[in-house]
Amino acid sequence: MLTEGPAIVQFIAEQKPDAQLAPEYGSLDHYRLLEWLNYLASEVHKAFLPLFWNGTDEEKARAKKSIARHFDHIESRLDTDYLMGDDFTVADAYLFTIAGWLDAQKMDTSAWPRLRAFQQRMSERPAVQKALREEGQLQK
Repeated sequence: MLTEGPAIVQFIAEQKPDAQLAPEYGSLDHYRLLEWLNYLASEVHKAFLPLFWNGTDEEKARAKKSIARHFDHIESRLDTDYLMGDDFTVADAYLFTIAGWLDAQKMDTSAWPRLRAFQQRMSERPAVQKALREEGQLQK
């Protein structure tokens, strides 16, 4: 069994190198990808925990402030179609998943128009449509 989001998505990317889901190993972009994956896992994903695990009202309020700061940062860096520029990577799949939790938690995303556009682009990808249908999140 393989655990931890960054390890899982990196493993997936390496199984199909022709799909170009990750930059070439050893390149600076490869390490930028690892930077994003680790930020998403250790900061953003983790910040949602009080909202999912019955945190107190105070913990939930602090979590929402922390989440907003993280998405402010992501918004400031999301000046291209994807996190790493014009090319889709596994970091984008991870961000798409985490950003979807904002709606589930009824958080206002109006301050992040780039993120909203990113979510729209991602939701239109055929592979995303297929995955969402298979998970029962879209009509077949």
